[in-house]
Amino acid sequence: MANIFVYPLTTPVAGGDTAPEADGATTAIDYVMFQRQRINYKDSQRKYFGRAFPETNTLQLKTDSDRAYIAMPKSLQTQYQPQYKQIDVGVAGVAALTSLGGDLSVETIAQTVSDAAGAALPEFASNTLAEAIGGFNQLLGLGGGLDANSIQALTRGRVFNPFKEQVFQSMAFRTHNFNFKLVSRSEAEAQRVKDIINYFKQGATPEVGGAKFNPGEGGGESSGEALSTLFGGETGSKLTSNRFLTVPDSFHIRFTRMAADGSGTISESNNQLHFKIHPSVCSGISVNYTPDGQYTSFKSINGNMIQVPAIDLSLTFTELKLITQQDIAEGF
Repeated sequence: MANIFVYPLTTPVAGGDTAPEADGATTAIDYVMFQRQRINYKDSQRKYFGRAFPETNTLQLKTDSDRAYIAMPKSLQTQYQPQYKQIDVGVAGVAALTSLGGDLSVETIAQTVSDAAGAALPEFASNTLAEAIGGFNQLLGLGGGLDANSIQALTRGRVFNPFKEQVFQSMAFRTHNFNFKLVSRSEAEAQRVKDIINYFKQGATPEVGGAKFNPGEGGGESSGEALSTLFGGETGSKLTSNRFLTVPDSFHIRFTRMAADGSGTISESNNQLHFKIHPSVCSGISVNYTPDGQYTSFKSINGNMIQVPAIDLSLTFTELKLITQQDIAEGF
């Protein structure tokens, strides 16, 4: 049976799904939905389980039936970060790239190198002179820091144009930060808050386990016989059973809306809110049990509930796929 962890337990307003159009408000409540997923690594049809290729949408995923719905945080933002690298092409580089074109024959390359060397002759001469002066200063134990640009600036009142370019490298993986303040107004809500925290902590951490070798699946691992022989039966058995850490779950994250009529029914058929998020890993969890600067606990406590009236829960998620123009067109 699926566990649906909704916070807060009761909606702060009552009424229908939409308010009068004049004020533009809504009596429905917007939530962030989190659902854990894991890859089925036993899929015999594939050897590569990364998400860099478009075909990754055919990955066999085990989706957790449990889900967490938390009312929208006060701050919601996303970012798109193209990564560029600054390079100095130089006059020789410009000359070579311009004359090279698409012809990569040996003759063309040889002629291009020759032309580029001629174009770069002033830089070469200045660099050679600067190196000679620097070597002489070093030999005599004198200071100095002349370079090609310094020589041109002091003798001609100019410096060499570096022909700088910004070259695209890649996109950065988007990171999403969610900061929630969870206040428990009842014992049931305190239990719900603990369930939510545990849901994220379990999804962000690995399990410890061993591996059994199936000759039909390839590979070279035995079922612990080699370790047992090398380290002794009991030690080898412990090493084998604790040899690996499983990859933690990823999270499916979406923005959704709940009707505020008291029914608690969650609609998954509504239009996409705000922006879509690629499958993400939880790369950071912070739980502050004293968000107001003073420790306070409930009078009656038990192990099934959070034991303070308020906490700050900060979650960081990093997407597993890079954003492309196609993704933007699809609402990411």
